[in-house]
Amino acid sequence: MRKLGVIIVLGVLLISLGFIIAEQNESNNSIENHEIDKIKNKLEGTEFVKVIIGLKGSEFTLPSYQKNISKKLEDVKKIQDEVLSLLTEEDIKDITKLKYTAKIGGKISKSGLEKLLQNEKVKNIWFDEQPLSLADKENKTENENC
Repeated sequence: MRKLGVIIVLGVLLISLGFIIAEQNESNNSIENHEIDKIKNKLEGTEFVKVIIGLKGSEFTLPSYQKNISKKLEDVKKIQDEVLSLLTEEDIKDITKLKYTAKIGGKISKSGLEKLLQNEKVKNIWFDEQPLSLADKENKTENENC
């Protein structure tokens, strides 16, 4: 019986440790370092680099959420506006707000990159290598549906 008690205590400790590690990983900015390094390298040769910025949204901004589209659009716009309000024209230009997804397309400078890296609402930053950016694709698809 005593062995069972020890096993239960160890199990609880391991589960608790797992939650602590997960919480620490969540609190650290989860932006992929290789993407940031790629963006920084590109910024060495030019003033602005084309990126896609993924934002931390709410349950309503998830791609799978389809129940209340007006609420989804409202929350996506709100999070986009909150992040953009902290950036200046020297930080970002050629901004495209994706309509249905908590993402922003645009060209960022070194100062813009540093501000985004410090922003808790930024989930990911990807170097946009495509000739037709993600934002352009969404706008093209949206125009075709009209």
